[in-house]
Amino acid sequence: MATLKKPSGAHALVFGASGLAGWAIVDQLLENYPAEGTFSKVTALVHRPLSLADSYWPIPSPSRPKLDLVSGVNLAEGTIEEFTASLKEKADDIADVTHAFYFGEFQKGSVADTLSIYLYSRVPLYDYQHTDRTMTQTQKSGIMLGCFNVQLAR
Repeated sequence: MATLKKPSGAHALVFGASGLAGWAIVDQLLENYPAEGTFSKVTALVHRPLSLADSYWPIPSPSRPKLDLVSGVNLAEGTIEEFTASLKEKADDIADVTHAFYFGEFQKGSVADTLSIYLYSRVPLYDYQHTDRTMTQTQKSGIMLGCFNVQLAR
């Protein structure tokens, strides 16, 4: 009996994949950045409905990481528990994620805020792993804009 071989590359989860920075990250990962085989799968999370054709990402092929485009991911409502349950229902192989990229805005106390704190707390402090986190706050609205890459420890 043949057994299915699990892909050897990493699995990237990209929050805010339809925004400017998130879109560019997904595009580059699908183009095999930084090297072919680094990522075997990319899960792109977007809030509004988005079709693959409307995304303008590369056409799927065996030489590219598999893309799972997940629409309807709302980080502004609900609890972290509701978000986790929804994500497990909507996204395939979510337990196999090795890297998370977050590009979005969030208000203090929201699911996105909780999620960003969790992801940032999981950043491994290895010399070879360069991870950036930049945050800015708009004084009037209290909205935080975040962008960071996290390699999840297993």
